[in-house]
Amino acid sequence: MHYDHADQIRLIQGDITKIECDCFLASTNIHLNPPGSLDQAVRNAASDPDFAEKLHQQVLRHKRGKAWLMSLDGKGARPVIYTHTPRWDAGLWNEDRYLRRCYRNALRIASDQGFKRLAIPLFGTGKHEYPDHRAIRLGYIEIKKQVKKFEQIQMVAHTKDMYAIAKDFFESL
Repeated sequence: MHYDHADQIRLIQGDITKIECDCFLASTNIHLNPPGSLDQAVRNAASDPDFAEKLHQQVLRHKRGKAWLMSLDGKGARPVIYTHTPRWDAGLWNEDRYLRRCYRNALRIASDQGFKRLAIPLFGTGKHEYPDHRAIRLGYIEIKKQVKKFEQIQMVAHTKDMYAIAKDFFESL
């Protein structure tokens, strides 16, 4: 399934690790145990046997809102930009600010690396417990600010239900 919102932004539903792109983004949070479905899909796609441990070390090093580049094979191929995404706590801890930083920092790394086609999950949804429309709106705003740096951005909903929610948001624009 897909929904074209603008020339460069497309909403699709599926497994982000199987989307054709130069690089995909992923999110994690040290407090999510077990990891959410997106984080687990990325871990399962990794061919580097030490990926989970390397990811854990990176999460410990980075604060919420920060992003870093990793490789699923440990050799530079299959690049993934991970970001330490905040969990929603009723907006009491500046979660919106941190979620916007996740997108900004990840997109900055993608641009600096010369990636042109990105697959981006709906950060904050799922186990991160953001109100869905709020998380999607914040992500869309940040992506829209930087969309001209890229040829194509695919916003990826991991489930059919989240795709329907995101499509509803895009159709309301």
